[in-house]
Amino acid sequence: MKKTIIASCLSLCILCSCSQQQATVEGCYMGTVGQDSVFLSVQTQNGQASGQLTYQFYEKDQNRGTFEGRLTGDTLLLLDYTFMSEGVESERQVAYLLQNDGTLSEGYGEMEDQEGKMKFRNTDNLSFGDGFILQKADCDVFPQ
Repeated sequence: MKKTIIASCLSLCILCSCSQQQATVEGCYMGTVGQDSVFLSVQTQNGQASGQLTYQFYEKDQNRGTFEGRLTGDTLLLLDYTFMSEGVESERQVAYLLQNDGTLSEGYGEMEDQEGKMKFRNTDNLSFGDGFILQKADCDVFPQ
């Protein structure tokens, strides 16, 4: 009897996990904090991610550029972001975590300069949820 109950529970768990939708990061996202905004457009293929990212900070120059990186475990985007700000090209690492509700949370952590590029010192210590939360958005609302 005990084996039958365990087998039934395992079967139910497998059935439930197979019927759940696989989360996808593809598409356009937008988020705001106060009067600051961020716009992200991402495509993924074979675990690789690329796209465009724009930060519009209130009363400051915007950062606009492209990124390439990887999708880790279907939920974490770890990206190298190359952007222009105040006429200067820069590169820094950014991270976004796909949440259960389909939003992306920007990751923060200690950074260091590695050969002229700002990189996270330790990606295992990133903090999510304290900054921009990006919602799925219509790609037509993106700044040109």
